[in-house]
Amino acid sequence: MSAYDPLQTNRRLWNDPDNILNDSLAATVMMHHDLVYHDDWKAVVRRDCDKLKKKVRIISGGAVIDGPMYTGFIGRGMLTAAVLGLDGSTTSIPTTDTIVKVVEHCVKNDKEAGVLLLIHDCAEYFLNFLQAKKKAEEIGIPVQIILVRDEINSKLSPKVISSPRSPSGLLLLYKVAGAMSEEGKSLDEIYKTCYEVVKKGSTFSIGVYIVEAVDEPVQIEMARGDRMTDHDMKRFPHCDFSTKKIVENIINESIHVSDCKKFPEGSKLAVLLDYFGKFTELESNVFIKELTHQLSQYKHKVEPIFTGAFHTSLQSNGFHLSILNLSSHKDLEYYLNAPTLAYYWPKTTKLKDNVKTKRKQSKSSSKTDSSSSNSSSSSSDDDEISEKERSESPNDGFTGKNIFLKAVEYACEAVIACAKKIDMLDKPSTPEDSKRCGTRLATAAESIKTLIREKEFLEMSLPDMLFRISLVFEQDEQDPQARLYMKFFSSIYKVIDDRSDSQEDLDVKDWMYAFDKAIDSVNKVAKDTRLEDVFLVAREAFDDAYFDAGLNSIDAIGEAVLIAQKQTSHVVPNSGKIPEKYMNDKYCGFDELAGAHAVGVWMRGAYEGMKLLYRFHERSSNKRPASDNSEDDDDAGAQVSKSAKYPHDDSSSS
Repeated sequence: MSAYDPLQTNRRLWNDPDNILNDSLAATVMMHHDLVYHDDWKAVVRRDCDKLKKKVRIISGGAVIDGPMYTGFIGRGMLTAAVLGLDGSTTSIPTTDTIVKVVEHCVKNDKEAGVLLLIHDCAEYFLNFLQAKKKAEEIGIPVQIILVRDEINSKLSPKVISSPRSPSGLLLLYKVAGAMSEEGKSLDEIYKTCYEVVKKGSTFSIGVYIVEAVDEPVQIEMARGDRMTDHDMKRFPHCDFSTKKIVENIINESIHVSDCKKFPEGSKLAVLLDYFGKFTELESNVFIKELTHQLSQYKHKVEPIFTGAFHTSLQSNGFHLSILNLSSHKDLEYYLNAPTLAYYWPKTTKLKDNVKTKRKQSKSSSKTDSSSSNSSSSSSDDDEISEKERSESPNDGFTGKNIFLKAVEYACEAVIACAKKIDMLDKPSTPEDSKRCGTRLATAAESIKTLIREKEFLEMSLPDMLFRISLVFEQDEQDPQARLYMKFFSSIYKVIDDRSDSQEDLDVKDWMYAFDKAIDSVNKVAKDTRLEDVFLVAREAFDDAYFDAGLNSIDAIGEAVLIAQKQTSHVVPNSGKIPEKYMNDKYCGFDELAGAHAVGVWMRGAYEGMKLLYRFHERSSNKRPASDNSEDDDDAGAQVSKSAKYPHDDSSSS
């Protein structure tokens, strides 16, 4: 008989047990083009890893066991790479040398960014990853390591144990660390946050298994650590247990949610449920409902909730439950809810009585404190803003996704149409055989239009739309212009995502604040340039029109666009030849003239899209968007129709 007899050794749908890992990972990268599989190291890495300038790399890994769990959490917003067992076996663990090679590959010419290793706290992992950390530091790569163990507040055993199979808060920390990295946090900041979560015992995890044996009654088993090797567990007859009793035992006997020191009244808890084997989504939903109900009796809030089959198990049926106390760090919820492109991570499930995160409360309170310290004149200004918001329709408050999409679509059309004129300004600094500023921006605009046309944004929230648009520009990080746009959209995304859970909660002040933050982020790179001038004059013009002149928001945007275009449009005369004074100007080049002119074009297109939609809204509702502080209908009509007299309504001006 041959060494390999499928009738004797194979009960699964695979060709050769010795090549399971290779075959699986090869298929994974075929399905997910943003990942790359390195067979020599048995590692999966983000394809854009070399473009992650000054961003901490988050690396994990371990034995595959029953399925390549780690690879599902690689992507923007989570892991940078996962290193698996070298010999291709599902039970082998990564060697020190392969871990070092993956670390070196991930940082390449960006060593100062650093690497965070996030792994299970079990002996066989710790030794290899610790040795890899030391070797990497010897060649100048800053490395920190976080060991994530199972909850230690259990009465089952005073021991702290963990294993490759055991439940833990590891997946939640993947999300937190990955989101912090995308936001540009330093290695020390990310390490400190993750370390505090582990050190304070903020994560609590337990496994619940359905145990079936021949000639024995079905039992419910609750275990901490690996039930295959560790024995800190309790078993109960299945007939004596309902979902209610299982939850009661978990929160009272295992996690001690009634401990006021660990869980102050009103704590917010994130929940992750990973089901496997014969345990189904139907049972998962029933369990989550009961868990949420019982925790609410202790006046705790349960959100966000993550459920899914995050790993497979050939020998067990049940689920792993992990709970993260968000009260231990003010920004944990913000990072858990940040978008990610990792294909295993589920969408956030929130309760209907969702409240703003502590991060939002902090910003709101600081803004409130600032406004309360103003003089009485400032108070009257606030009253004026409130009156404006009440007088504007929901569409005037920029609350419809259709308005945003229409503005983006028209902005893209404008850039594509004006690409050649923008290119004219780029000639002094760009070689003839290179793509100039207008051409590059037009390419990005086409990509965004394709996303709109293919209805990629249809099910997205407004923050997710902004995040997705920023990704378009991130694809070409070598282009300084693209980096500026990425910073701009990313900054707006962070504010909008932080300030509301849906677009309906936003008002003009929120968008003004987001725009200011975006200007600040751009100015860090392009300070004292014409690009900065365009943003500043546009912002000032909007304030003058909206607050002083009392125009509604659409007409105020029109005024801002007019001023922005005047800043740069005069430098491209009809002849197409750049005046000599600009050729010798220090502002010459796409970072300056061409880039600044492009901003005006983007603004113009967005304004035209919004204006068109508003006019359609006027006709369909038989009313005009009233002036924000108009006295009568005639004044309102005069304010709205003012946009028709703008010089920039002549399309040739672009």
